[in-house]
Amino acid sequence: MEKGSHTLGEPTGLIPREKLTIRREKPFIYLEGEGGPGTTSIKWDDHGHVDSSYTFTLLVENFLASRITFKNTYNLGSERSNPVAVAPAILIWGDKAVFYNCKFLSLQDTLADFTRRHLFDSCYIEGGMDFMSTLTYVESNCSGPGSNISSRVSWLKTLTPEQLENYLDPTKFIDQDEWVEAQPVHN
Repeated sequence: MEKGSHTLGEPTGLIPREKLTIRREKPFIYLEGEGGPGTTSIKWDDHGHVDSSYTFTLLVENFLASRITFKNTYNLGSERSNPVAVAPAILIWGDKAVFYNCKFLSLQDTLADFTRRHLFDSCYIEGGMDFMSTLTYVESNCSGPGSNISSRVSWLKTLTPEQLENYLDPTKFIDQDEWVEAQPVHN
């Protein structure tokens, strides 16, 4: 965090029920929840369009969140009596965002992560209907039932050990200019 950074916190048990946006003009924010995952939540109940029905929007660069639950409550629960609609919990546009031990909960389009560099470490993402635009999925050194790839889709790629190392080493894949290491120490 650079000089003049902002630290936001809240007492245990306080759960804001509002739509929040962190604008580009407020860089270097560390949002830390108290207690375990789920104790500190940011909730909103909205649906419609990705760009207007979010619970939390992140436009800023250099952001870190730890132990926060981001939740769009529209149509969540066992009854789900409303029509299925776009209801993102979080919308991310800013560069260099890190999330540790966070939860993202919604019915549809839970995590709208459009562009730039973002790291999700030990996070939980849940949605009934979701899509991910660009995704890299890798299986390595698997054994047992389900590990035989002979009947898999024809476009499945097998990575060489060198290619795999590029994904396993965050300094090569996500943290090329060491921006993750420059973030504040999180709890």
